Amino acid sequence: MAVQLRQELIDEGHFIIDKEGDEKTSAGDAVSAGKEEIKLRDANLTAIAEDIEFEDALELRHQAARTTEEDHKINKAFLKHDLPELNLTADFIYEAIHKDNGRWLNQAKLFWHLEHRDALAHKDEKHWKSKLSQFSKGVTCLWDVKTDMPKIEAITNSGVLDWIKLDDLEAQYSSESLYGQEFLKKALASNKQIKIALGITVKDDSSPIKLAMRLLARLGFKLAYSKKNDSVKYYKLDAELVNDPDRQAVFDALNFKWQKEVVKIAETHYLSAKINGTGENNFLYKHEAQSREFKPEKLAENHVV
Repeated sequence: MAVQLRQELIDEGHFIIDKEGDEKTSAGDAVSAGKEEIKLRDANLTAIAEDIEFEDALELRHQAARTTEEDHKINKAFLKHDLPELNLTADFIYEAIHKDNGRWLNQAKLFWHLEHRDALAHKDEKHWKSKLSQFSKGVTCLWDVKTDMPKIEAITNSGVLDWIKLDDLEAQYSSESLYGQEFLKKALASNKQIKIALGITVKDDSSPIKLAMRLLARLGFKLAYSKKNDSVKYYKLDAELVNDPDRQAVFDALNFKWQKEVVKIAETHYLSAKINGTGENNFLYKHEAQSREFKPEKLAENHVV
């Protein structure tokens, strides 16, 4: 309860000072500062690490004995493979990998895949085939299969994106509103799916705002405290997170990678169709990927939802 109350006060804009004794606080601050310094150092070493091919990084990663320098090379190669053409500065690498163990980057990727379901289906299919191939050789277990489609479907079916409009930074939301209650009702109808895919429990007495916050956090978004009228609290989308240029850089890199992948898929199907004599009607993909750039719209007037 204490942790929950503390977070609610922070969300409402209060400045919290933790007092647990000067000696204990100083020791804790020193440990935190040391950990942060290590993360910043590792981010810098990754940024200046030697470039190696992705295939070499895969092979190197399976070696039991690796040096720290080799780990930095591997991390850089994986980032370049996942986010082609993106400028991998030390600051970006810190945010993407070291700051929160990759959570921020995974959230950005999940949101991009929500907007690009065809790319998500393709990625999950490749993952399944890879794992099943290893499973047939006794190398992996089926619980190693981790796909993102169930997460996307759970978030979509929860109704949170029907209530919280990601392109409206001025809209204000409250748990007491009719739309908030409708969202909770819809989420309750998918409570099992949400629990299995996301580990989030939905109950009859769940707070619509708090539930929305937990679901949106999986996509890298946050509701920030806006104001309080009488006893009703209002929240708005955190504009700083929505307009984060690093997130947009991730989206641009993923768009670029998917466009190249679509061309590759189309060429593969074209060659297959010619070999099998089935003609061009077998095309499953177009040569041009449709990429939607996410740009929130800032409205002049306030909307309470």
